Amino acid sequence: MEVRPSLPPGAREAAFAVDGATVAAGPEGGVAVALDGPPRRVEVRWSGGLEVEPPLTALEPGQADRGVRVVDFAATHGGWRLSLEGRSATTATVRLHGERPAAAEGATLRDAGPVTEAAVAFPPSAGPFSRASVALTLPRPHASLRRNERPSKELKARTPLR
Repeated sequence: MEVRPSLPPGAREAAFAVDGATVAAGPEGGVAVALDGPPRRVEVRWSGGLEVEPPLTALEPGQADRGVRVVDFAATHGGWRLSLEGRSATTATVRLHGERPAAAEGATLRDAGPVTEAAVAFPPSAGPFSRASVALTLPRPHASLRRNERPSKELKARTPLR
């Protein structure tokens, strides 16, 4: 069987282990696991990345859906791009799991424990729904250094060029 996990957008440095032994990913980005014999344990680890959790809407049978929809979510060179659809002239909050964005254009960010909440305003429109776009920015790797401190060679090597 081929195990190909769906990693969050922007995930880096994916590493696989089967039964505790490190294995290399195949050309399709997964690992082959034989299913004969005892149960197998597959582990996947990665760094970075971000997932979006839209707000849940409790619906009664037959009720029209008024929830927020994630139309598109993708990693970009400097962060992520999020496109949402929601009720026109309203505000909704989506939860972001994973790497904390440093800033957002088109949303207001708030730390909420292990997640970040993004409040997004949907513009008024002639129809019942409208779309909103949000640009989320990655934190700068050197932002945590004090003013006169220099980054190590290891940190410089891991820092993507912009």
